[in-house]
Amino acid sequence: MSLKDLVGKTVSITTKGSTVETQLRMLLKQEGLAVTNDETGVQIIARSPSDTLTAFRQNEVDAALIPEHWGSLIVQEGYAKILVNWDEIPQITEICRLQS
Repeated sequence: MSLKDLVGKTVSITTKGSTVETQLRMLLKQEGLAVTNDETGVQIIARSPSDTLTAFRQNEVDAALIPEHWGSLIVQEGYAKILVNWDEIPQITEICRLQS
């Protein structure tokens, strides 16, 4: 399975508008994937880590960008496999300069 297999799928993150969402969007864009609200692209939803685990158990989400230990727990329970290691996700670096 690759990131391209996420088309038509739902990915859970912990918080909308977060750095994690931005990183996920950047990663999807690098792969030529669009974020949409329908099956033509990848859908992103926000759920707490414990709610994401429950959603995997109930087959309501297909993937997640989630902090540890939750990611390992989801993999150990057999609901998912690691598609991308955290070190491979584009990092956001912003340099700010104060104007005087």
